[in-house]
Amino acid sequence: MQLLSIETKEELVCIADLVNSIDGVGLPGEYFTSGSDYQIANNFTWCSSNYTSIGQNIAWISGEPSMTDFFGVEEDCVSVNLSLGQPKKNALRDVDCSAKKKYICEVPVPTTTKPPCLPYTCEKNQSLLDSDDYINPNASIDGALRISCGKMYYYSNLATTWQAAASACCQLNMRLVVFETVDQRNCFNKIFSIPGYGSNLNSIHLWVGFSDQYQEGVFTWCTSSRNIKITTNSLFFAGGQPDNAGNNENCGMILANTGAALNDGNCMANLRFACEGYVPDCTPICPSTCAKDSEPVIGRGFLWNLDNS
Repeated sequence: MQLLSIETKEELVCIADLVNSIDGVGLPGEYFTSGSDYQIANNFTWCSSNYTSIGQNIAWISGEPSMTDFFGVEEDCVSVNLSLGQPKKNALRDVDCSAKKKYICEVPVPTTTKPPCLPYTCEKNQSLLDSDDYINPNASIDGALRISCGKMYYYSNLATTWQAAASACCQLNMRLVVFETVDQRNCFNKIFSIPGYGSNLNSIHLWVGFSDQYQEGVFTWCTSSRNIKITTNSLFFAGGQPDNAGNNENCGMILANTGAALNDGNCMANLRFACEGYVPDCTPICPSTCAKDSEPVIGRGFLWNLDNS
């Protein structure tokens, strides 16, 4: 294996998905990566990769790289800070290479097995996204956006096949909804209970991200990078489901008016769908100074002199 390199936003999101998953308990923290400027000062590269310059798709924490620590010791190695919630683009700092820290290694995983889903195209539509790959507030999208438990959900107005739905989510830099834990399902279900916000969305069938396309009866959350399996006796399924009606139901859906209960459906049926993604950072930016204006101002019909207030 080799030390972690993060060359693309997709790699950063993949790591964030792991940290936020049921398998990510205890993983948030600071880790050594392969980044370094050991050869040329202030020229940081991913040493385990193709010596790609750092900062194109993941950037430095404010004030970093600082080049030296508080005691003047050179900082030629790079660490990444992983936290719960949406992936933070500004996550890198330079550190003393002799410091003792945890580290992340990586290696490609070879596989000869068929994917658990029907194949689908997964490409972002940049005309719908902002510079950080979140949905652009000015973009015209045909559906409803809702927020619950730190995730953003998109409910389509369009009815389409499962494959087309999975591709449509990718265009928004999202994925078909996945329930890896009961808490994730409860967060999604909570939206349905809010009058005027999500109660009307409970009355429609929705495609979500699981399938048993290539191994009958073995259902997998296949739009997740981790391919978590769902047992057929899981409490997530509606009563009597999955039933593979007509021997032709291999794609995952939520049944209407059931509180997010799962069902298997015909992948070629036209249904609306639900996508999920991270919520953009909406932290307010406060002014660095707060100086009074000596000029009189009008406030609620009165003339105020701020110097005498």
